[in-house]
Parts: sequence; C-alpha cells; structure tokens
Amino acid sequence: MHYCQSNTVCVNLPGSHRCDCLPGFIRVDEYSCTEHDDCASGQNVCDENAICTNTIRGHLCTCKPGYVGNGTICRGKSLPSRLTNRPQTCLHTL
Repeated sequence: MHYCQSNTVCVNLPGSHRCDCLPGFIRVDEYSCTEHDDCASGQNVCDENAICTNTIRGHLCTCKPGYVGNGTICRGKSLPSRLTNRPQTCLHTL
C-alpha cells in the first residue's frame, strides 16, 4: 500500500515506491504536492503592464486595460489618428 496524496503519481520501485508531483505542482513532503503559483512566485513571463492569472498547469498573461498585446508584451494603446494629427496650440499663462 502506498500513501501518495492527490496531485502526485506513485512510481513503483523494487521493494518501495516514490511519489512524484504532477506537472505544475511542487513538493510539500515525501507524499504530497501542492499547486505552484507562477504569479505569486514571480516565475512568469508576463509584461509589467499585464495581469498574471495562475492556472492549474501554469499561468496566463493578459494586458491591463489601456494596453494591447499578447500579455508577454503589452504596449499602451495609441490615440486615434484624428486626434493626433491636428495642429495643437499651447497657451502658457502665469
């Protein structure tokens, strides 16, 4: 009889066994594993302007509001050209 807990797989060895963690999980003790949080640990590739969401087998990066991209690279949204191509007059008063 083995004592491997959830999130592990039991590996039979001659006269013994070993509990290996499933992908995406980290060892707690000899018999159990817990989910690894890529976001909390900082072990992710999300852009600084992205939101990291932990998933069962990894993480998901999503650009924050006001930014576009794939989550790994996020850039600020551009203003529509109708707003940026107009001549601007600046008035500085004291």
